[in-house]
Amino acid sequence: MKGNGSWARSLTAVCATLTVLAARVACADSATARWDPNPEGNLAGYRLYWGTQSRGGIVEPSEFRYTHEKTCPVMPAPETVVSSLTAGVRYYFSATAFDQNNLESVYSEEVAYMPGVGMCPRAPSDPAASALSGGRVRLSWTDNSDNESGFKIDRRQSGTTGWVRVATTGPGAVTHTDTGLALETTYYYKVKAYNTAGNSAYTDIAAATTGPALAEETALEPGSVWRYLKGFAEPVGWTRRDFDDSGWAAGPGPLGYGEAGLGTTLSDMRDRYTCVYLRRRFQVAANPAFVCELRIDVRYDDGFVMWLNGEELARVNAPGPAGVFVAHDAVATANAETSAVIRLTGADLPALAAENVLAVQLLNRSLSESSDCLFDAELACVRRPAPAAADADADNLPDAWEIAEFGTPARQGAAGDPDGDGRSNAEEYVAGTRPDDPTSVLGARILLYQGVPRVSFQTVPARGPGYEMVVRYYALQRSHSGARALWQAVPGLADIVGDGRVVVYDAAGGDGVYRVRSWLVEK
Repeated sequence: MKGNGSWARSLTAVCATLTVLAARVACADSATARWDPNPEGNLAGYRLYWGTQSRGGIVEPSEFRYTHEKTCPVMPAPETVVSSLTAGVRYYFSATAFDQNNLESVYSEEVAYMPGVGMCPRAPSDPAASALSGGRVRLSWTDNSDNESGFKIDRRQSGTTGWVRVATTGPGAVTHTDTGLALETTYYYKVKAYNTAGNSAYTDIAAATTGPALAEETALEPGSVWRYLKGFAEPVGWTRRDFDDSGWAAGPGPLGYGEAGLGTTLSDMRDRYTCVYLRRRFQVAANPAFVCELRIDVRYDDGFVMWLNGEELARVNAPGPAGVFVAHDAVATANAETSAVIRLTGADLPALAAENVLAVQLLNRSLSESSDCLFDAELACVRRPAPAAADADADNLPDAWEIAEFGTPARQGAAGDPDGDGRSNAEEYVAGTRPDDPTSVLGARILLYQGVPRVSFQTVPARGPGYEMVVRYYALQRSHSGARALWQAVPGLADIVGDGRVVVYDAAGGDGVYRVRSWLVEK
């Protein structure tokens, strides 16, 4: 006797990866059903059910019976062939597992199949849309099917009701970039899969609003020349901007071995070292204080850790959490020959200078068994338009602010530091501090209150000469391991409008190093 919902089950449902395919033999009235195996030790077998009526939302075998069933033995890769199907008729399939006491699991996900026509693909899911610079939106989704011919992407613009087909991709696609869009406009997207049998259902709707006109500056081109050091030992302080790498070798990217199209071949890497230390200096031509997005496109094989001016930005297929030391003989945690995009904005955007250093520790998967290794990168800075204010000396600082602080719009320029506090005039303008006063700095205080450490900082509204068109934002960031760790915004304190208030954070249980970041956004 089979179990029902009131019995204690010992088996989980068959995994929802049941697929029904045309039979391997050339027979129009047959099909092959496959599913993932159950892991339980008391598993006795499976039952495959099918019929022309869907069970809808019913999951208990005792509450709905298909017209056909077939018992299948335990096997590493369960599958069975069903025959005597009628071409052009839609059938519905589900599977169950049963144990040695003949207690049966609930049904698996139901799958539809039409012999002679094929099965429609499963609907994609998890749509996400994000605005890029230059009137572009990047759309992504999860591919849940293995039999699609491709994906159809529809778009609707705010203020309209009609959907427009904007792209059709090939099979396996999970991203699409929509270009040529109007600025400061909201767009809505939905995606469906298709094949010769028909279309899947649409995803949920994803939306993104394009930004204002942004200027994109490529600060690091693919194939640029890097300084590199073979990983026989770790150099001390090598991620910092002031580190002297003049004694390192130099070569263009991509760097590695075992790949076509390399700019620098490390022919001795295999069997000798698993990591390579890389450094690349780059300049930001636009005023760094007005950079609103940093985007780094990385090609890699197999893993890496990346720093900007000594601050960790990313860790991919590398051992340990952010900030943890990675030894010179460490290996990547997984095989990967792919690309990644590191995109930093707002509170996550690191402080940039006129000259910066990108440092990378490239990791191979194995000392002797890996057939290849590779790294290259492209870095772009996206800058918002300068505030709409007079700027006679074209240094991206409003004349009104320079006159109020210095009495003239031409005092050392944006890169100047007249008070010698290590902060440029541009940084002082963004932070709301005084460029002629070395004691006027953006920072946090930590005091004990009833035995609990409290972190506090003063916000300053963006008011007065030169601030007519901008709003100042703040974020409190924490690093658990000092300079080598990834700085992360304290939850709830990532986008604070500067309004003159004092922000207080109880740091109980939040040990670490704290700092305050500020930035300006046009109204």
